[in-house]
Amino acid sequence: MDEVWPRLVHEYARAELIPAYVGAVAVWIVSTPFRRITDAFLLQVWRVLRLNGGMWFEIAARYQEVLQNRELRQLRGPAYAYALWSALFAVPVQVLRDSEVEYGRYGRMHRSWWLAGQVTLGEYGPELLVRTVRSLGRYGRASGEACLLAGRRVFAVMHGVGWLLLLLLSLAIHVPMAIYDLMEFSLC
Repeated sequence: MDEVWPRLVHEYARAELIPAYVGAVAVWIVSTPFRRITDAFLLQVWRVLRLNGGMWFEIAARYQEVLQNRELRQLRGPAYAYALWSALFAVPVQVLRDSEVEYGRYGRMHRSWWLAGQVTLGEYGPELLVRTVRSLGRYGRASGEACLLAGRRVFAVMHGVGWLLLLLLSLAIHVPMAIYDLMEFSLC
């Protein structure tokens, strides 16, 4: 060890390397706040990625449990589709409610968004869709009936105009003949 230390000092502590060492230390000191900011930012990015990854893993696992539920698998048709659609929003809300301590404010914020989506798209949306389809059906039937009635009215008007034209044509032919016959009878 006695021989190694002097050799290291002689090799790396030369006078021409001192400005490089001072520069490296200065850069290290000056860049410390930026490194701390970058480290804090990357730490938060990692925390959010870890939280989101864990949250999505739990949601996927819970959704698999829902898909394997016997009661759900016995449903058929629109009831099955509606149950899956509702579960799409209900499962994340339930996972975030169960893991509220683990996710903290971040989880409460996500739960609020999922709850808003559940109310808007899970409960209100399908009912709105059904009512809209029914309204469009009624509107289509009413429009068809209105067009049919309008067509009947146009036909009735055209039919009446046709009869009126036939009457006028008949009068145009027979009135002069009747006047001629009257004049011939009265003058002869």
